[in-house]
Amino acid sequence: AVVSTQSGHYGRATSTTQVSDSIFSNYSHLTNVPGTSPHLRFSHLYFYGARYYSYLWSQSIANLIFYNLFHDNPFNETSGDKLKEFLKRGSGSDLKASLDDLVGYQFTQEDMIAAIVEPLRVFQNSYLDNQDISKKWW
Repeated sequence: AVVSTQSGHYGRATSTTQVSDSIFSNYSHLTNVPGTSPHLRFSHLYFYGARYYSYLWSQSIANLIFYNLFHDNPFNETSGDKLKEFLKRGSGSDLKASLDDLVGYQFTQEDMIAAIVEPLRVFQNSYLDNQDISKKWW
């Protein structure tokens, strides 16, 4: 991998620590402590892939349920009863058909992607986005 140093020079990395240092210095406000290799203790890079995918899947389904049943009225008793009946089925029924029935339409892959992406747009230009983090303690 080609890496850049803090002085702006580019060269071929000779270790994973150099690659990690380059990534941190170019893309993060964090820096590695000299003489350490934090990337070797960050097991998420190795073990986490499939688990992270399942979290995204679950987040998408949760968002589909929330926006279709509870967004306009979080305390809607009819929607709560629908969700309770859905949860009672457990894993003994076809998940996709049960979810289609719960949200009221046959959702697609694009709907699942939108269920993750659209809520993020709500936070664009939010208070946190407009803060100057260069003066924070980190």
